[in-house]
Amino acid sequence: MNTARKQFFKDFKKKMNQFKLMVACNACGRRPEQGENIDDWKINKESENIDLLCTDCFENEEVWNNEVQTNL
Repeated sequence: MNTARKQFFKDFKKKMNQFKLMVACNACGRRPEQGENIDDWKINKESENIDLLCTDCFENEEVWNNEVQTNL
């Protein structure tokens, strides 16, 4: 059982690393820096996808919202 648990955590860590590579700001393309928490990033709730907006782009949120609306 201990071996199965170790394998699970090894696979989980690998999948999380792959997932982190897919996370990027939808407006500027910036990826989170190492150790950066993306909980402060905003999510476009109107999109069927998970479109994230980084904290650097908050001031440009109106422009981003306009882009999102025109792409619908």
